[in-house]
Parts: sequence; C-alpha cells; structure tokens
Amino acid sequence: MNNKNIINSYDWRVHLDLLDDTDDGSVPFYTDELQKEIDNSILQSIQIAALKSCGWTEVYFGENWFNISDEWCEQSLTGQYSCMGHTWYFENKEDAAWAILKWK
Repeated sequence: MNNKNIINSYDWRVHLDLLDDTDDGSVPFYTDELQKEIDNSILQSIQIAALKSCGWTEVYFGENWFNISDEWCEQSLTGQYSCMGHTWYFENKEDAAWAILKWK
C-alpha cells in the first residue's frame, strides 16, 4: 500500500492529533477553529445564494465598506440589506444604486 492510500484511509483529525507533541491541546483547538471557519464559510455561501435567488442586488464596496454607518443605512435605505464585509446585499435595487452613488 503506498503512502497516499494510507493517508486517505485515516481521518485527518487523527493525523493532527499525532503531531501534538506538546500535549497542550493546541492542535485540537486549531482543528476545531478550522472546522468553525469552514462551517461559517458554507453557511455564508448558502445565505448569499438565497439572497441572490430572491433578487437581491450584490454590491462590492472594497475598502470603503467600513465607512457605511448604521445611521446612514437607517436614514437612507427603504428595504432590507445585509453586510458581509466588503460585499453588501440589498433587497431593493434603488437602495443598491443609492449606496453605490454615496460610497463607491
């Protein structure tokens, strides 16, 4: 049996646990954190797909995204919106256009 088959036949968590010579629990901690990041990424992908399938408009703001305040959103937007970092999603196309004019 070659090494590729040996590695593929075991759970990756087992291999990482074997590397934890410090016995301080750091490898299980990091594997749990990695799993959380993967889960969050998958959930965010599902949420984005759902928003797009409902006709929401996607706008990428780049570095300006952090300048957009909750106060401005409450005063200026008429529909719902979702901020996912640099990329925002707007229920109303008019809100997306208004945000682009103001922040891009």
